[in-house]
Amino acid sequence: MLINDDADGPLGPAYAKLLSNRKRFAQVAQTLARQAVLAHPFQYFGMVCKKIIVAAADRHAEQRIDPAEFWSDQSEDGEIHWSRRPKEMQMVYEMDRSAFDTLVVERATHTVWYAKYLKPFTRVNWLQAHRGEIGHPPRIHIQTMGWLALLGLISALLPGRFARTSFLWLPLLLYLFIVYAIGDTVTRYLVPIEWILFIFMGFGLDTILDGLALAWRRMRFSSVGAAPAPSPVEVVS
Repeated sequence: MLINDDADGPLGPAYAKLLSNRKRFAQVAQTLARQAVLAHPFQYFGMVCKKIIVAAADRHAEQRIDPAEFWSDQSEDGEIHWSRRPKEMQMVYEMDRSAFDTLVVERATHTVWYAKYLKPFTRVNWLQAHRGEIGHPPRIHIQTMGWLALLGLISALLPGRFARTSFLWLPLLLYLFIVYAIGDTVTRYLVPIEWILFIFMGFGLDTILDGLALAWRRMRFSSVGAAPAPSPVEVVS
């Protein structure tokens, strides 16, 4: 909605005229954003967190492996750009619109032999987010790996681990909030730091194993302490 510069768009002709003036639009957007953050900092922080979650839940790597799905997405995503900025799209693909459409049809018939072997490994999801009703936030569901990473993050915040691990994950969390406080819910912003989720999962596994080891030691100690003391006759014999 916000990038629709059609005169009959949902925000009306005045907004479309403002959007055509990039410099003026940037000034207005920055002023409104600054006022909104200062007036409602906690709501803005919550919105940034939701943007991060939605971006992390947008996992379509398996679709990019399949040529048919990949080129179908390319055609669908580029439809608006071809109609509005054809010269820019010609520079990107080094061909005109008709040649691009022919390429999409031809490439969509390709198959790759290793796709069926890679697809199971691309379904590594930490989160699921579904679009909510109008006026309501998205519906977010944490997957098993997400719970494990969340447990690792919580354990990293404990006093005994914070000083030893903060140099690793604290800059990355700051990166997330800075990037998504300014940018949109774009998944590629996560690519440079996606590995930190596996680190958090390692912290989570370590916490679970420490808890199991502690429970095992307590069970052994209680069983030894509950054993009846030997009688004097048994000791002499």
